[in-house]
Amino acid sequence: MGNRNSHYALIVSAISESKRNISFIYMPKRIYPGVSERVKAITFDGIIMIVLMCCTSHIFPLLETVDDIYRISAFLFIFFLYDPLCTSFLGGTIGHMLVGIRVKKESDETKNINLFYAFFRYLAKALLGWLSLLFVSSNDKGRALHDFVGESVVVYTGPPNYTSEEISKENQQQEENQLD
Repeated sequence: MGNRNSHYALIVSAISESKRNISFIYMPKRIYPGVSERVKAITFDGIIMIVLMCCTSHIFPLLETVDDIYRISAFLFIFFLYDPLCTSFLGGTIGHMLVGIRVKKESDETKNINLFYAFFRYLAKALLGWLSLLFVSSNDKGRALHDFVGESVVVYTGPPNYTSEEISKENQQQEENQLD
């Protein structure tokens, strides 16, 4: 009787181990946004920042007693803090949201990056410009240079996106593994 239980435990162990391996095999790769989505988001954000600066420059003359330091502070706030604040607290700028992408932690794609990393990410993005985006196609997660600085990754909103080509490749690999 004891021998029978050990065989049963061995079979259950083998089945659970094979289920773990199968779930790993079936998991298709996630699709990350490319350069075009990022450029769309940057374009929207540029327009939004220009509109905010125009509104600010039209509002301040109406308030006759505003010192120049406040005017300068407002423009610096828009230029330097719009992106980092939105990225850390909302998971992306308004441009990101309009395009359907978000900026997340590279180590945990369900969490936003903190303000410290968001600021340095934005600083790198502003200093490197388009050069930073050249690296998007050179790695699996589509990370630009400023994403490496901010320890971030740009993802699509909603559930993970998979291409039908990748799913069919995974299914083909699964069938080949079953034949072996």
